[in-house]
Amino acid sequence: MKLLFIIVALAGSLRAAPLPPGVVVFHSDATSGAYIGSPSLCILPNAEYLASNDLFGPSSHEHQNGMGRIYHSTDRGATWTHLTDCG
Repeated sequence: MKLLFIIVALAGSLRAAPLPPGVVVFHSDATSGAYIGSPSLCILPNAEYLASNDLFGPSSHEHQNGMGRIYHSTDRGATWTHLTDCG
């Protein structure tokens, strides 16, 4: 009976990490080997937003052909559209 209680107690303490605040523009899983770096945000005079990031890490090929990504939002960052990759 004690073993069952310990397993139930441990299972109750395992919780998923909390989500970050706000809206995730782009996610790259750590297992991909391509990590997000240099995040940038620009608010344009017409109130649209641009966001960008680059990719680095062992699977990013950053030293042969660096790559960045650009995103656009027309609703103050509530939703994002991937515009282009540049590199």
